[in-house]
Amino acid sequence: MTRTRASLIAVLCCLSFASLAAAEPPPQPSASPQPAAQPEGTATVEGPESDLEEAPFGNDAPGLAGRLAVAGNLELLWYLDTAHQAFARSPGLTAGGLSASLTLLEFAPRWLLDVGVGWRIETSEALTLQAFTAAYEANTEYADAALRFELLPWFVPRARVSVGVQYLAASLNPVDGTTPLEGDAFSLVTSAGVGVELLGRLGDGLTSRGGEPASVALSLVVEGGIVLGTSAPLSVAPREPSDPTVAADRIAVVGTKLGTLGGIAPYLRIAGVIRF
Repeated sequence: MTRTRASLIAVLCCLSFASLAAAEPPPQPSASPQPAAQPEGTATVEGPESDLEEAPFGNDAPGLAGRLAVAGNLELLWYLDTAHQAFARSPGLTAGGLSASLTLLEFAPRWLLDVGVGWRIETSEALTLQAFTAAYEANTEYADAALRFELLPWFVPRARVSVGVQYLAASLNPVDGTTPLEGDAFSLVTSAGVGVELLGRLGDGLTSRGGEPASVALSLVVEGGIVLGTSAPLSVAPREPSDPTVAADRIAVVGTKLGTLGGIAPYLRIAGVIRF
């Protein structure tokens, strides 16, 4: 009887443990941590790369078309005709002038086209045949066009052509103080040359780092080429008296031919330029 009661108690204990094991839920997998919520208005950074590009510099920057430039010019000309040489103490004549240009067009990378107008004056004086002082003055008004290429931000090769009208005035003044002989003529002139422009800079230079043109830039132009002029026969005669009575009573004087001006002249041009 005692053994039967012990066996019954053992069976009841086994059933109790089995029921507890069946009632315990299976272990759940651990949940992965959720990402923290991103505040509104915050941009997501995709990576270390940036789409920003370096701002253009030099003539790659927009806005150079329409810029105005003024220049003071100094030229040395070597006329090859004997008529010009009669007025000069040396083979070369010095000329000075002013010009203004506008950047009309920018096309292709770093290419610019300028158009402008200018004025040039040449003067010379020499003693001729120990009896006359020969004086010469030529005023030229011209239009020109220049093609520029910005090889470097400070080094710009260029080519220029011009066409214009030249007014020539000459006089022979006797050393004894008698009546001078005077004459004038017109000539068409054209020129072509190549050179370089060396850019100086004020502030940020020709253009700012953000691509906007600077207010003022300086440059130096050195150019060599050739001038071609049409033939201009030049004669001199005594000046007509201002008094009509004296003019009517004087003996008619035939003009003296000095020669034909014009022809070919190599030149060297140096210009200081201010660009606005």
